[in-house]
Amino acid sequence: MIDSSDPIVLWLTVEIQRCIVDPFAPNGLLAQGFILCTGVIGQLYNAHMNVRCFYFWLAGNCVLMAVSFHFGAYGMGMLYVYFSLMSLYSIYNWKKIASDKPSEKGA
Repeated sequence: MIDSSDPIVLWLTVEIQRCIVDPFAPNGLLAQGFILCTGVIGQLYNAHMNVRCFYFWLAGNCVLMAVSFHFGAYGMGMLYVYFSLMSLYSIYNWKKIASDKPSEKGA
């Protein structure tokens, strides 16, 4: 059985609860992990010129936007609003370019 009076167990329990209850905490592992994963996966898709990169970046930008506004970093929050709008524009533009290309199957 786990001894709940052990300071390490107590600290770990508090940290886990804090990350679940407040993922926007400055060292909230949930938000940081999500932002890291969406950024890396988005970059990998971008390296292969796949439009999915913008969906991942859009998700990460939305979390970063929320975190920025939550902590009163309004300039940073507005930057992520811009990045999110650019991701939406890029999704539209990349799909438009892909639909305008002649099909390689018919060649």
